[in-house]
Order: sequence, then structure tokens, then C-alpha cells
Amino acid sequence: MYDYGVALRRFDKLIRWTARKYQVLGHHHLMPQDIQAEGYLVLVRCCQRFPPYRTGFARFFKRSWYNRLKDLSRFSHRQARDGVTVEIPETLVDERFLPSDNLRSRISELKHRVSPLAFKFLRLFTQPNEAVTQAAWRDFCRKNKLAGLGIKVTGFKKFRIRPKHVQTVLGIPPVLGRKLLRELKQSNQQQKER
Repeated sequence: MYDYGVALRRFDKLIRWTARKYQVLGHHHLMPQDIQAEGYLVLVRCCQRFPPYRTGFARFFKRSWYNRLKDLSRFSHRQARDGVTVEIPETLVDERFLPSDNLRSRISELKHRVSPLAFKFLRLFTQPNEAVTQAAWRDFCRKNKLAGLGIKVTGFKKFRIRPKHVQTVLGIPPVLGRKLLRELKQSNQQQKER
């Protein structure tokens, strides 16, 4: 067994320094005080486990401490990857993201001027259902993964629902999707001119 007082005097600065360093570098979601407390726990365990006939306590402690920091980092990254499912009550839905009354009236006026498929496309784009949102989320996650691998990708910073996500849900080819968008733009321009 190693003397606790001697160990604390020798390695207190190292524990504090590594706690600040790892917090600044963003390796942990813990506060520096929590990381520092982990360091003191590792120091106590090392003092208890260190055989009295051996020399080289510094190497024994540093190896244990850095292994513990790696474990903490792995645990925090694993928690971040797993994620947490949170139910959002309807009362917390932000009204800014819902279509305004003016937009709803313009959409209803377009109903009789465009084809039924174009109106369905517009309705899903302005008021996306769960399938459209999931398609957009899958695309967003895919782009983030590619950006994380160093591949040049656009649109990975902001989550947006795009016309291609509606096309995917409706099962229409891109050529027909572009045709529907042109039809909607032309009818909207005609509506504005009146």
C-alpha cells in the first residue's frame, strides 16, 4: 500500500491539470470538478492496490488515470450516439413553424387550379406528416455522417424538409417532381397577378 498523503502531494497538480485539459478539449460532458473527483478516486484505489514491494508508483497511477479518462470519454461518446427519446407535448410545438392563416388560404385557393397530385405535393410540403419528417431526418443524419467522415456535403448543419423528401414519400420520380413544382409556381404566379 502506498501513502495517501505522499500520493496526493505528488499528483494533485496532475489531476487538476488533466481535468481542465479534458474539459477544454471537449472530451467529456462532465464538469472539471467531477473529472477531478474521479482522479482522486483513482488515486485512492491505486494507493490501496499498489504492492508494498514494488517501485514505480508514478507510472502505475498515470496509467490507471489515463485509462479511466479514456473510459469516461468512451462512455460519454456512447451516450451521445445512443441518444435519448423525448416525447414533445403538442403544447410545446412552436407556432412559428405552422402555416399561417394567409398561407392556408392561398393553398386552399390553389386547390382548384392545380392537379390533385400537385396539391397533395404542396400539402405535404407545407404541412409535413410523420413519414416526410422521417425521410428528411434520415437524409439529415446521412449527410452528417458523410461530413463526419470528411466528405464534402452541403446541408448537414440545418435540418430542413425539401421537395425531394416529399417526392420520396409519394414515390414519384424526380422528373415528375420538377414538373409538379413548375406547375405550382406557374399557378401561384397567376394567382398573384389577379
